[in-house]
Amino acid sequence: MKNQTKKNKRAYVIVGLIVGLLLLAVGYAGFTETLNITGTVSGTPTWEVVFDSSSTGGSSAISNDGHTLTANITLDYPGDSETITAVIKNNSSMPMQLTDFDVTGPASDQLTLTNETLAKSGANAEVIPANGTCTYVYSVSWNAASKASSVSGSYSFTFDYEQNTTAGTPTSSHTHS
Repeated sequence: MKNQTKKNKRAYVIVGLIVGLLLLAVGYAGFTETLNITGTVSGTPTWEVVFDSSSTGGSSAISNDGHTLTANITLDYPGDSETITAVIKNNSSMPMQLTDFDVTGPASDQLTLTNETLAKSGANAEVIPANGTCTYVYSVSWNAASKASSVSGSYSFTFDYEQNTTAGTPTSSHTHS
């Protein structure tokens, strides 16, 4: 019986110590205002922005190597025009911002190039989200008052993009009880 009483007392003491430690832990947590969480962040970005596709409303020939789009424009008569649509695709894992966009072609009083303006810097700079696209449309027209018997021109389009450095806003999700 003496051994049984000792075991009971020992069990009460152990249970009492565990309850006391739990109360201390809860009390400490109640007075603590800082929770430190540590971890490691890593990333491997991909960078690739290309002319994904292009199309024409007529018979002009378009070549596309992904980084330069060339359209060989053939017009049939004064007043004729050709519209080219180019889709720029961001295959990167991050948003990319336009830093340069060049159109090169013949300077002529017979041909007029009309194109959309893409902002290259500042708050309105063209930004393509990761895996997003940007559609660019331009047209070349043979001036209606022209007396020339024929015109043609080859136009090349190139662009440069860089990582969009606009800081992101991290969000957290938590619940209260």
